[in-house]
Amino acid sequence: MPKLDTKYLQNRNGYWHFVKRIPDNGRYVRRKTGTKILKEAQEKRTSFLKEMEEALGRTEQIRDIASIRQQYLESSEESREVLEEEILDETEQIAADLGVLDAFKGWKDPDQFSEKDQFPIDYVKKRTGKLTPFAELKDLWLDSIENPRTRTDYRHALEILMEYFSCVEELDWEKCDRFLKTIGAKKNVQSATVEKWMSAYYNFWNWAGKSTDVWRNHKIPQSKKQILLPWTDSDIALLFNTLRQRNDVTASWLKHAVWIAAHTGARQGAIAELVYYPDNQTILFPAKKTEEEDRIIPAHPAIRDNLSAWVKNPKIKFTISNRFTEFKKELGFGEDKNFHSFRRTMITKMENLGAPENVTADIVGHRKGTITYGLYSGGSSLEKMREYLFKIKYSLT
Repeated sequence: MPKLDTKYLQNRNGYWHFVKRIPDNGRYVRRKTGTKILKEAQEKRTSFLKEMEEALGRTEQIRDIASIRQQYLESSEESREVLEEEILDETEQIAADLGVLDAFKGWKDPDQFSEKDQFPIDYVKKRTGKLTPFAELKDLWLDSIENPRTRTDYRHALEILMEYFSCVEELDWEKCDRFLKTIGAKKNVQSATVEKWMSAYYNFWNWAGKSTDVWRNHKIPQSKKQILLPWTDSDIALLFNTLRQRNDVTASWLKHAVWIAAHTGARQGAIAELVYYPDNQTILFPAKKTEEEDRIIPAHPAIRDNLSAWVKNPKIKFTISNRFTEFKKELGFGEDKNFHSFRRTMITKMENLGAPENVTADIVGHRKGTITYGLYSGGSSLEKMREYLFKIKYSLT
C-alpha cells in the first residue's frame, strides 16, 4: 500500500485514526474516523486537514498580535513611537478599506461606534498592549502550557471567565473578588475548583504581561461538604426514558452518555474519550483523575448500540456535565445527585452482587485498597469482569 494512502492515518484494532503533529509545539492532533474502510478514512482525513489549516491560520494571526504586542511593550520610548506610527499607518489603511477612516481618526473621543467602526480601534489597542482580549489570545496562551490535564482545566476556567468578561482591562481587584465569591454558587462547584480557576487566571495575567495583583489576597467562601447519593433504579429509568422520548438534539446524544455511565460507572471525561471495539466487545477508558493507566472492560450487552452511536458523535466532558446538570434539574433532582452518582450506583450494584472489591475497582478505575492487589496484581480478567458486570440490569417499565 503506497505511503500516501495512509499518511496521517493509523490503524488500531481495525479502525482508522487520524494523527498529525502540530507544527512548532510538537503536540499531536488525534481524531477517530470511526471507520474501518480506508477510503472513508481518507475522506475524513481531508476534512480534518482542512480544519487544522484553518485553525493554524487563526493561530498565526494571533501570534502576530502577540509578537507585535511584546515588541511594543519591551521597546524604549523612542522605539515605541516609531512602532506606533507603523501600526497606525497600517490601521489607517484597514480603516480606509472598511470605509470607516473618519470614525477611526476621531477614535480618541468616540461617540457610538458600530462593530465595523470599532475594529481598527481595537486593532491598535491589541497591538500596543492597551487591550488584552481573552478570545483572541486564549489558544496561544494554552499552547504555552505543557501538561495536557492542566491545559484542559485552564481552558475551562478561562471559558467560564469569558462568559462574563471579554478582556483583561475590564477587571480590577473588586470585580475579581465579586466574581470569585459568586461563581462557585452560579456554576455549582466547590471552593477548591474556584481556587484552581483563580490559579489559571493568575497564570494568564502573568503570561500576558499584566499585573497579577488583581488575583491576589481573595478569600473564597468555603463550600459545605456535599454528600452525593447514588441514583436509584427508578431514578435511572426516569432519566433514560425521558431522554429516549424527547425529540431534540441534546437528548439524542445525552441518552447514550447516561446509559453508558449507568452500566460502567465511568466519569464524564472517560466517556468523552472512550474507544469502543465492537469486534471483541470491549471498551477502552483513558486514565482520569488519580488513575495511573488506561483500562479495558467488557462492553455490557445493554449498551453496545449506545456505544456505536456515541463514538460517531462524542461530546467533551464539560458539554456532558453542563447538559446533564440542566436536564436533571428540569426533572426536579437536587444537588445531592449528579453525573458522578452513576459511579456510586454502579459500585453499590456490584457490591450487592457480591463482586470482589478488586474486580469492581478494575471496572470503575479505582485504586486497589491493598498492597497485594494494588502493587502486584495484573488486574482482573475480562471473563471475571463479565461474570459480575453482565448481571447488572435496570427495569425501564
